[in-house]
Amino acid sequence: MIFHGVANGHQDTKLKYEDGLIAGLPANYSPASFDRKNLVLSIAGKKMILPDVFLSILLEDISADPFDGPRTYKTIPCDFSFTASWYHGDLGGDLPPYIVVTAAPRNTDTHFEILVDMDTLSVIQADVVIKNLGSIPIKVIDRRQDESKEMDNKPEQTTPRKPSD
Repeated sequence: MIFHGVANGHQDTKLKYEDGLIAGLPANYSPASFDRKNLVLSIAGKKMILPDVFLSILLEDISADPFDGPRTYKTIPCDFSFTASWYHGDLGGDLPPYIVVTAAPRNTDTHFEILVDMDTLSVIQADVVIKNLGSIPIKVIDRRQDESKEMDNKPEQTTPRKPSD
């Protein structure tokens, strides 16, 4: 269960989201934006692509044959909202300043939340929230992140230098 929200008298700050821009964060976390089409969150010049799990949430498979052939997808109508907290003091323990991205598919009793550290733009936690049932944690595995780590760990290819004359 995502551990943000109202805890020890603390409440997240609701942010304004309009035309891709996120307003209401302090200067050191501004400017902030969210590109719905590409699922890119940007805070103070840093960018992150939301994990692959969000793609599966926001796309519906409408392929003619679900077992064979090319895949065809359509975007599920979805509303996004944002809350954040950056002033935890002694109340927050080890909780860093964070932003919560909420994706709510229309006409459902379900929404998805992803808690992101605003300093590092790394995922802290993600949940699916089902009305009258509660929160279910989602294990976030992002292949794109794993691939970039693998690339960082490979030895650098060098070209032998010719001896100088």
